Amino acid sequence: MYKKLFTMHRGGLFMLERRQYKKRAEFARRPENRDKVLSFIVDGMDQSHSRIPRTGSSLDYPHEQLTQHLTGLLEHGGDLYIHRTFDNLSKGANLTVHCILLAIERFLDNHGKFPEEMYVQLDGGSENANRVVLGFLELLIARLIVKKIIFTRLPVGHTHEDIDACFG
Repeated sequence: MYKKLFTMHRGGLFMLERRQYKKRAEFARRPENRDKVLSFIVDGMDQSHSRIPRTGSSLDYPHEQLTQHLTGLLEHGGDLYIHRTFDNLSKGANLTVHCILLAIERFLDNHGKFPEEMYVQLDGGSENANRVVLGFLELLIARLIVKKIIFTRLPVGHTHEDIDACFG
């Protein structure tokens, strides 16, 4: 029974959503849609991978390290933006909303108008999948800033593939 459920998840629902996400990203990349659609993926890097200085496998290095958090926002058909924060600013819904607002602001600066449609891809982490982020997206619709938003949320650990490809 568990094997069937796992197969349905990986080969069925999960992969179907992944395919739809890829189609929306390609739609947003088309030249005729560039000034109408804002499509992006947001993902954060695990803090244990981004301490300064990076000690690698050295065990005798002093334990005084500065912890930073990297949040990447990849615009489909656009650029990759890295937002770096430290311990004095907690990662969470406010940081996610801030990154989305910066993406909308860049779109407005580049096109002179707000996007008609937005495709938002986030992972299922608590900083993304919460009432603050969903309420913010709803506010964009209610205030007529954006006409249509498609919000996609994949399981934790499944969104990084697209952002990681940029670092190649």
